Amino acid sequence: MYRYPVVRWRWKVDNVYAQGNLLEKAGDDYPLRVYVMFKYDPAKASFGEQVQYGLAKWCTVPILPTAALIISGRTATRSRASIPALYGQGRLLVLRAGSNDAGKWLEEKVNILDDYRKAFGSEPPTTASIAIMNDSDNTGEAATSSMDYIRVEEDQK
Repeated sequence: MYRYPVVRWRWKVDNVYAQGNLLEKAGDDYPLRVYVMFKYDPAKASFGEQVQYGLAKWCTVPILPTAALIISGRTATRSRASIPALYGQGRLLVLRAGSNDAGKWLEEKVNILDDYRKAFGSEPPTTASIAIMNDSDNTGEAATSSMDYIRVEEDQK
């Protein structure tokens, strides 16, 4: 059912935002994020999610996925906890924190099935998309971030 549950990439961030704070909207900026966005599945959606999705579709609002894992690097704190207040159906997973590794190329590997199950307590939809983002609209700070590659692969346990 899930052929490629592992996402692997190599990234580098040259600096960390001094005012970054994942617990507050004013500090909700990251030099680099990887989004894994799971496709909306009406069969698994609650009644409220179905209504919200239908209304957004009717209003021609761009449709967001029903759930997303937002994998971040370089914030003030390290966490794999979910922060639903800021992200709605998104869950933030911080892999790297602080500035110790700033300016270095780092390899990452995550099993998105395991992370989804931990974050949402259920099985993920079978289809997902990936996006990469640098975000500084709340703090007004700047960073240079680089992504060497990103790939999706089978689990070689």
